[in-house]
Amino acid sequence: MTNLTDRYQILDELGRGGMATVHRARDLRHNRDVAIEVVHPNIAARMQRIGLAS
Repeated sequence: MTNLTDRYQILDELGRGGMATVHRARDLRHNRDVAIEVVHPNIAARMQRIGLAS
């Protein structure tokens, strides 16, 4: 298992598409399962170039 910051523990991959991957994760602060969408790096870079992401 992998941690995303100190708040989420990535448990497994739920799905993958053209723009992002969705993971099932554990929210360690609220002790519940959540879904986390991680945008693919090439899409994130493109979004930054056109001003849609910080």
